Amino acid sequence: MGGFLGTGMKSARGFAMALALLSGTAALAGATEDYNAAYAALEQKNYVTAGQLFQKFAQNYPTDSRAGTAVYWWGETAYVQLDFTSAATIYMNGYQKYPQSPKAANMLLGAGLSLAKLGKTKEACTAFAMLSSQYPNATGLVTRLAAAEKSRLNCR
Repeated sequence: MGGFLGTGMKSARGFAMALALLSGTAALAGATEDYNAAYAALEQKNYVTAGQLFQKFAQNYPTDSRAGTAVYWWGETAYVQLDFTSAATIYMNGYQKYPQSPKAANMLLGAGLSLAKLGKTKEACTAFAMLSSQYPNATGLVTRLAAAEKSRLNCR
């Protein structure tokens, strides 16, 4: 008996490997659909839904390459809703969990801006100092915004 479902240990292993590959592909498709749904809600300025979906994405797919970016957008949804306490927490937790994320520097900026809005100047200055020291090559916009806020807050 030949073919894909033939008898023998090698065929059974091959079938199991094929199933594993298919389920991995399905998981990737599910992650992509979930991320795209969250981003679509963000683009529609539906910040409550977008925040919930980005949070769910980060929880469901913590090792996905977009997980850190999802946490950043989750923080942004809290920030635009003026929930600076949640935003600061989300950004700092995201930065700590995903320091290599393309949005890690942005998360430190967001944390600093959120902390400044809460009147926590010392903590905000610490976040900006971390951004400068750990991400010296951050985008120009991120570094300019951090520098302007550091100046405004009289950070040392």
